[in-house]
Amino acid sequence: MLQTVKEQLVRMVPAAGGRCYGPEEVPPLPAKPFVVVAEVFEHDPAWSGLRRVVAVRIGMAPETGPAERAELALAVERALAGRLLTAGAGWAATGLRLGAGAGEAEDGYEPLWGAVVRELRFGMVILQPAWDGAEPPEAWLEALLALSRTVLGEEWSVQAHLWPAGGQLPALLWRPAGVEALAKSSGLFEIRKAFRAELRGRSAVEQLEGAERLAAALGRAGKLPCGESQLLVKEPILSYRPAAGEPARIAVTLSRTAAAAKLAELG
Repeated sequence: MLQTVKEQLVRMVPAAGGRCYGPEEVPPLPAKPFVVVAEVFEHDPAWSGLRRVVAVRIGMAPETGPAERAELALAVERALAGRLLTAGAGWAATGLRLGAGAGEAEDGYEPLWGAVVRELRFGMVILQPAWDGAEPPEAWLEALLALSRTVLGEEWSVQAHLWPAGGQLPALLWRPAGVEALAKSSGLFEIRKAFRAELRGRSAVEQLEGAERLAAALGRAGKLPCGESQLLVKEPILSYRPAAGEPARIAVTLSRTAAAAKLAELG
């Protein structure tokens, strides 16, 4: 992945003159400006295998003014944030801008390079390929997919279980998250199914806007049609941490009442 990121920066940041290095490749006192790309250890185990954090350090001559420094940083951000990167190994990833790296508010100086350095960090989110052998979504999940497509429109790719092939953005993924049955009176049970959605946009604004629209629609709906029955919509919750480079997430529970004889069907 690092090689793909470097190639993207060479193409998209012409001011660096093709000078894009790995940490061990930087020559002594290199010509400026230049960029150095390195992978940063991911501390959050929830992202294991799903995201790789990349630090991009921009080396500039000490006399570089504030406006030119900001312009170089913006060029790097535009090259990676929200861009779809692919490689021959069959993976696709999109970059999400993380919180300010060390020295962004106050650039540091690297004496070995003779350069003022500004660091930007990106979470390169790995988009999974489509699962050709996947079973079709069950009826409850289909009800969520139908509402999502109506709310978000054709621009969004709305999927179940795995992300779409090719890393199409913006995209929404619904997954089941658990089932429980609560005994009621007279041989009736309340069946509850929890679902989780992740929304990834081409920008943080698009991502949050889509999540807000969908969460609001779930809250207003109250019920979703599912065959000949209605599913109650309970407690849609939206969470989003843009500084952490995460997708927007929605958690929701659907429920309906069923007789004990139908319990094995769970829906």
